[in-house]
Amino acid sequence: MIRIGQKHVKMNSPVKTTRAVSPTAVSLDTPVQYLKGVGPRRNSFYDRLGLKTLRDLLYHFPRRHEDRRAFLSISQLEPGQKGTARGVISSVSLFRAKTGTLILQVSVRDSTGLVTALWFNQPYMRKWFSVGQEIILYGAVDRIGRKVQMTVPEFEFIPKEAAGAEHKTLHMGRMVPVYPATSGLHQRELRETAAAALKTLWNSLPDPLPEEIRQRHGLLDFKTAMTRIHFPPAPEAVAGAKDRVTFDEMFCFQLALGMRRKKMQARPGIAHEVAGDLVERWKKRLPFTLTAGQEKAMKEIAADMAAPSPMHRLLQGEVGSGKTVVAAYAMAVAAQSGSQSVVLAPTEVLARQHALTLSQMLSPADISVGLLTSSLEEPARRQMARDLAEGKLQVLVGTHAALEPWVRFSKLGLAVIDEQQKFGVDQRNALISKGNNPDLLILTATPIPRTLSLTLYGEMAVSTLVERPAGRQTARTLWMDSTRREEVFTFVKSELAAGRQAYVVCPRIGGDGSKDQPGEDLFPSIQSAVEKVRAPVRTVSVLQMFAEYQHLFSGYRVGLLHGRMKADEQKKVFAAFKQKEIHLLVATQVIEVGVDVANATVMVIEGAERFGLSQLHQLRGRVGRGEHESTCILIADPKDPAGMERLQTMVQVADGFRIAEEDLRLRGPGELLGKRQSGLPDLKCLEWAVQGPWLELARKEAETMLAAEPELDAPALAPLKREVKLRFPQLIETA
Repeated sequence: MIRIGQKHVKMNSPVKTTRAVSPTAVSLDTPVQYLKGVGPRRNSFYDRLGLKTLRDLLYHFPRRHEDRRAFLSISQLEPGQKGTARGVISSVSLFRAKTGTLILQVSVRDSTGLVTALWFNQPYMRKWFSVGQEIILYGAVDRIGRKVQMTVPEFEFIPKEAAGAEHKTLHMGRMVPVYPATSGLHQRELRETAAAALKTLWNSLPDPLPEEIRQRHGLLDFKTAMTRIHFPPAPEAVAGAKDRVTFDEMFCFQLALGMRRKKMQARPGIAHEVAGDLVERWKKRLPFTLTAGQEKAMKEIAADMAAPSPMHRLLQGEVGSGKTVVAAYAMAVAAQSGSQSVVLAPTEVLARQHALTLSQMLSPADISVGLLTSSLEEPARRQMARDLAEGKLQVLVGTHAALEPWVRFSKLGLAVIDEQQKFGVDQRNALISKGNNPDLLILTATPIPRTLSLTLYGEMAVSTLVERPAGRQTARTLWMDSTRREEVFTFVKSELAAGRQAYVVCPRIGGDGSKDQPGEDLFPSIQSAVEKVRAPVRTVSVLQMFAEYQHLFSGYRVGLLHGRMKADEQKKVFAAFKQKEIHLLVATQVIEVGVDVANATVMVIEGAERFGLSQLHQLRGRVGRGEHESTCILIADPKDPAGMERLQTMVQVADGFRIAEEDLRLRGPGELLGKRQSGLPDLKCLEWAVQGPWLELARKEAETMLAAEPELDAPALAPLKREVKLRFPQLIETA
């Protein structure tokens, strides 16, 4: 018998486990291997899931719960549904199918009928079952002819002494948790260890949340929440448990961010000269009028850079909203104060674009701009190193190569990171470490929902650009299925005939993960592929699509651009497109950010259902950058309602912030952020937090608490302070 809270639950499982020696003092920090039923041998499986301590185990929340409370009679089992049934084994057989598969067949009968349970290639299970044994089955029900069957169901034996009585275990007769698992570690084992951890820790689970805050928001106590999130008595009990653990995580996170923010503000930085001849000269020579949003952002940046503490500011803006000129202003301020600036870009294409644009913007004010990529030759690299070290080069634009140890500045005053979600926190820190607490400006063309920005950039001030500079068009968006591709081709040809250019974007490079590379020629010819193209065949491989468009647009120059091409090849193709030597560019999403060709008026996205909303919006932003009307055409055949909803949203909505909110709603933060998000801690409850009020409430509570207790040093807050440090050591330690 084990005990969960005040409830007794009987354990009965055919899974054999290894006992381990328990330490004398058990706490949340106790290694999982010391939990009864785990031991050193099984511990490696838990380690795969990152479950090293009992704390990790408790915070390994179920993906979902299955309602196994109701026991159905066998006649009530519905094909296509999952169900729980109880009966007596009437026959057991093991036979080999014509395919060679070994099939274990167990027939279970009750007073209303018979169901057959099937398992494949597991002959050792035969000895577990015997005729006359009472059993519970849970699984998906199917009907083959008149036969009702379950394939690979979960099961539970009922001891003879419990025959006919109500039967409830961790696995049957209740709301049953289903956890993220790994090979060799089954759901039954995860349930048993979670229950054992709760039982072991029951008398030593401190509640870190101050009672006043818990009461104010109507939150469950910690023990009840932990019990219900793993083993809820009913479906409706899960919501309250999620609210409590979500608030805990967001509250601790906001406290950690607040403490980090205060430490950062206390560091000595550079108090830049924001008003002076150089900045005024730069402004007067701009060939366009700044928008109100750009002016406002510049004032905010000026106030930050004039302060003696380092700036930490995020500049987010719509595609084409003019973030680069705002960043250039910050570089002019730095140069006026005798400091250097560095711009870190995720791709060589984007780095080259930034270097060209910034050079055009800053050279009238005699501010020098250099470009550093991995393809820079050694003599030029040595000269650049000297110019940086002597302060002759005022602005360096680079890819990851700018993080190399040999890159040393005379006086780095400003670090700019474009599309920070493409970099890790270590890379950001490496860049900042090249100066003495330089100002930090982060640019993102991916609009971030406010709920998410509180999490991603909680320690930063935020400037937002919404207006589009004069001359920028809003591209109309059309969605067509693949049967209308001839119409698309006709339209694209009409635009090319008018002297415009076009993009075609595909989701992947080569079929089946191929590593095909284009030839060395500027305009690679794949003659063998072209010869095979007898009629348009829809595909999402950029190499096949390139061949097809070469064939269909034989009167025009068609180029190819993707991430596996060598840097020099990418540079040549991109330059040729910008100089109108290429009329139609077939590419992957490598052009998603930073590509600025005003003459490109058409964007065709093949297989558009394979992209997320934010990606589609970024790609759409590559057109509409000049004076001519532009069009984005989505070619897609979505099979699911969510895919259709995404495409309809793209057609109807042009506002990037609305797009971002919708993307968050449809895909959740995990998909939206990607797997590697700029040092974001492992927030287990972020998915739940963005769907409710807890991010906002936690932030307000954290601000109030830190105003009264900046270091959380009050004795009553000791459990909370310990919790913050345990959850987010990287934020506390790197501040």
